[in-house]
Order: sequence, then C-alpha cells, then structure tokens
Amino acid sequence: MIEASIIIGDGRAMTMGMDGHAGAGDAGHDLVCAAASILAQAAVVSICEDRDARGADDRLQCNWMLQLGHAEISVKARGKWRNIVKGKMQMLADGLQLLQDAFPEAIHVRRE
Repeated sequence: MIEASIIIGDGRAMTMGMDGHAGAGDAGHDLVCAAASILAQAAVVSICEDRDARGADDRLQCNWMLQLGHAEISVKARGKWRNIVKGKMQMLADGLQLLQDAFPEAIHVRRE
C-alpha cells in the first residue's frame, strides 16, 4: 500500500511525503504506482524546477527527493508564490485523493 501525507496549511512549509508500493500489479506494470509516481514527478517539475517561478531571490525554496517507493517535497513560498504553490500542492493532493477513491486498497492519503 502507498501511504501519502500532504500538509497544506497556513504555516510556512507545505509538504508531501509518499512511501510504499500499491501492489495493484506486477512490478513495472502497476498502474496505481505509476499514477502516484507521475503526480509526484509533475509536482516537482511544476513547483521546484520552474525557474521562471523561482525568480532570482529566495521567495520560493523547494527540496525534493524521488526514489523507487519514496517521494517527498517540501516547499516554502512567500508573497504571490505562496498562493501559486498552494494551488499546485492542492492539485497534487486532489490527484492522490482520486487514486484513493478509485483504489482504496492500494493507496491511503492523509491531508492536513
């Protein structure tokens, strides 16, 4: 089972952590794992690797790690970037929630 935790509060850091395997198919053919993985990868590209959003200052700080069976993102954003990042993190959370709704035996999502 994939365990995912997403924190999108009013505090400074927004985080997502995801561990495990869905077990919904053979290795390399598990569509639930593939979907969760691509959602995490898209979030990293959209939030952390978007150089236009980062600008030249420290208004957007992002740390991330993607490994087999593990993903994490931690973002601190200030000013207008906070709302932009918050929207992207909410989209990530919504996508993972849709996976849980369709495959509750394969993924569990905790949102704060």
